[in-house]
Amino acid sequence: MHRIMDNAFDLDAPATRTIAAAMRQISRVDGAHPKEDALIDELEASIPGGAAAKVDLSTLTTDEARVAFLRSTVLVAFADGTLTHAERAILQQWTDELGLDEAALHDAVEHVATVLLSRFEGVKIYRDQVEAIGRGLGLDAGRIAAILG
Repeated sequence: MHRIMDNAFDLDAPATRTIAAAMRQISRVDGAHPKEDALIDELEASIPGGAAAKVDLSTLTTDEARVAFLRSTVLVAFADGTLTHAERAILQQWTDELGLDEAALHDAVEHVATVLLSRFEGVKIYRDQVEAIGRGLGLDAGRIAAILG
Protein backbone atom coordinates (compact mmCIF):
# COMPACT_ATOMS: atom_id res chain seq x y z
CA MET A 1 0.00 0.00 0.00
CA HIS A 2 1.23 3.48 -0.82
CA ARG A 3 1.50 6.05 1.97
CA ILE A 4 1.84 9.83 1.96
CA MET A 5 5.01 9.56 4.10
CA ASP A 6 7.47 6.79 3.30
CA ASN A 7 8.91 6.40 6.79
CA ALA A 8 8.02 7.35 10.34
CA PHE A 9 9.90 10.37 11.66
CA ASP A 10 9.41 13.07 14.25
CA LEU A 11 8.38 16.63 13.52
CA ASP A 12 8.87 19.25 16.18
CA ALA A 13 6.09 21.66 17.11
CA PRO A 14 7.42 24.63 15.06
CA ALA A 15 7.64 22.52 11.88
CA THR A 16 4.19 21.07 12.52
CA ARG A 17 2.75 24.57 13.04
CA THR A 18 4.29 25.66 9.73
CA ILE A 19 2.82 22.68 7.90
CA ALA A 20 -0.62 23.30 9.40
CA ALA A 21 -0.47 27.02 8.51
CA ALA A 22 0.51 26.15 4.94
CA MET A 23 -2.25 23.56 4.70
CA ARG A 24 -4.74 26.21 5.80
CA GLN A 25 -3.36 28.72 3.29
CA ILE A 26 -3.48 26.29 0.36
CA SER A 27 -6.99 25.21 1.34
CA ARG A 28 -8.17 28.83 1.00
CA VAL A 29 -6.90 29.31 -2.57
CA ASP A 30 -10.10 28.04 -4.14
CA GLY A 31 -12.50 28.92 -1.34
CA ALA A 32 -13.16 27.58 2.12
CA HIS A 33 -13.97 23.91 2.51
CA PRO A 34 -15.51 23.01 5.89
CA LYS A 35 -14.23 19.41 5.90
CA GLU A 36 -10.68 20.54 5.14
CA ASP A 37 -10.95 23.19 7.86
CA ALA A 38 -12.12 20.60 10.37
CA LEU A 39 -9.13 18.35 9.66
CA ILE A 40 -6.68 21.24 9.88
CA ASP A 41 -8.37 22.43 13.10
CA GLU A 42 -7.85 18.96 14.55
CA LEU A 43 -4.17 18.97 13.57
CA GLU A 44 -3.64 22.45 15.02
CA ALA A 45 -5.36 21.49 18.27
CA SER A 46 -2.84 18.67 18.72
CA ILE A 47 0.23 20.92 18.41
CA PRO A 48 1.84 22.03 21.66
CA GLY A 49 1.63 25.81 21.73
CA GLY A 50 -1.25 25.97 19.27
CA ALA A 51 -1.51 27.12 15.69
CA ALA A 52 0.82 29.44 13.79
CA ALA A 53 -0.48 32.63 12.25
CA LYS A 54 1.82 32.36 9.24
CA VAL A 55 3.96 29.97 7.25
CA ASP A 56 7.55 30.07 8.57
CA LEU A 57 9.66 27.92 6.26
CA SER A 58 12.74 28.40 8.46
CA THR A 59 11.21 25.86 10.87
CA LEU A 60 11.62 23.09 8.29
CA THR A 61 15.19 22.17 9.20
CA THR A 62 15.39 18.59 7.90
CA ASP A 63 14.85 16.96 4.54
CA GLU A 64 12.05 14.88 6.10
CA ALA A 65 10.28 18.03 7.30
CA ARG A 66 10.52 19.65 3.86
CA VAL A 67 9.15 16.50 2.17
CA ALA A 68 6.34 16.32 4.75
CA PHE A 69 5.58 20.00 4.08
CA LEU A 70 5.36 19.56 0.30
CA ARG A 71 3.37 16.33 0.43
CA SER A 72 0.94 17.65 3.06
CA THR A 73 0.23 20.83 1.14
CA VAL A 74 -0.11 18.95 -2.17
CA LEU A 75 -2.57 16.58 -0.50
CA VAL A 76 -4.73 19.50 0.62
CA ALA A 77 -4.48 21.08 -2.83
CA PHE A 78 -5.80 17.83 -4.33
CA ALA A 79 -8.67 17.64 -1.81
CA ASP A 80 -11.18 18.99 -4.32
CA GLY A 81 -9.93 16.67 -7.07
CA THR A 82 -7.63 18.95 -9.02
CA LEU A 83 -4.46 20.95 -8.57
CA THR A 84 -5.30 24.42 -9.87
CA HIS A 85 -2.85 26.88 -11.41
CA ALA A 86 -3.20 29.13 -8.36
CA GLU A 87 -2.43 26.26 -5.99
CA ARG A 88 0.52 25.17 -8.11
CA ALA A 89 1.87 28.74 -8.07
CA ILE A 90 1.87 28.83 -4.27
CA LEU A 91 3.44 25.37 -4.09
CA GLN A 92 6.13 26.49 -6.55
CA GLN A 93 6.80 29.64 -4.51
CA TRP A 94 7.28 27.57 -1.34
CA THR A 95 9.48 25.10 -3.22
CA ASP A 96 11.67 27.96 -4.43
CA GLU A 97 11.82 29.53 -0.96
CA LEU A 98 12.90 26.18 0.49
CA GLY A 99 15.76 26.11 -2.02
CA LEU A 100 14.39 23.00 -3.70
CA ASP A 101 14.30 22.40 -7.43
CA GLU A 102 11.34 21.81 -9.74
CA ALA A 103 11.90 18.05 -9.44
CA ALA A 104 11.11 18.16 -5.70
CA LEU A 105 7.66 19.62 -6.35
CA HIS A 106 7.07 17.26 -9.28
CA ASP A 107 8.03 14.30 -7.08
CA ALA A 108 5.68 15.45 -4.30
CA VAL A 109 2.77 15.91 -6.71
CA GLU A 110 3.35 12.55 -8.39
CA HIS A 111 3.78 10.78 -5.05
CA VAL A 112 0.54 12.17 -3.61
CA ALA A 113 -1.35 11.48 -6.86
CA THR A 114 -0.03 7.90 -6.79
CA VAL A 115 -1.15 7.43 -3.19
CA LEU A 116 -4.61 8.77 -3.96
CA LEU A 117 -5.07 6.64 -7.07
CA SER A 118 -3.64 3.52 -5.40
CA ARG A 119 -6.83 3.28 -3.35
CA PHE A 120 -8.39 1.94 -6.57
CA GLU A 121 -5.68 -0.68 -7.16
CA GLY A 122 -7.07 -3.75 -8.90
CA VAL A 123 -10.36 -2.10 -9.90
CA LYS A 124 -12.10 -3.78 -12.82
CA ILE A 125 -15.55 -2.22 -12.83
CA TYR A 126 -15.62 1.45 -13.86
CA ARG A 127 -11.93 1.27 -14.74
CA ASP A 128 -12.35 3.96 -17.43
CA GLN A 129 -13.65 6.38 -14.82
CA VAL A 130 -10.79 5.53 -12.44
CA GLU A 131 -8.28 6.06 -15.25
CA ALA A 132 -9.90 9.46 -15.87
CA ILE A 133 -9.36 10.28 -12.19
CA GLY A 134 -5.70 9.36 -12.62
CA ARG A 135 -5.39 11.65 -15.63
CA GLY A 136 -7.09 14.41 -13.63
CA LEU A 137 -4.40 13.93 -10.98
CA GLY A 138 -1.79 14.52 -13.69
CA LEU A 139 -0.60 10.94 -14.09
CA ASP A 140 0.23 9.52 -17.50
CA ALA A 141 -1.30 6.33 -18.91
CA GLY A 142 1.73 4.18 -18.09
CA ARG A 143 1.83 5.32 -14.46
CA ILE A 144 -1.94 4.81 -14.11
CA ALA A 145 -1.68 1.26 -15.49
CA ALA A 146 1.20 0.48 -13.11
CA ILE A 147 -0.74 1.78 -10.10
CA LEU A 148 -4.02 0.05 -10.92
CA GLY A 149 -2.38 -3.24 -11.88
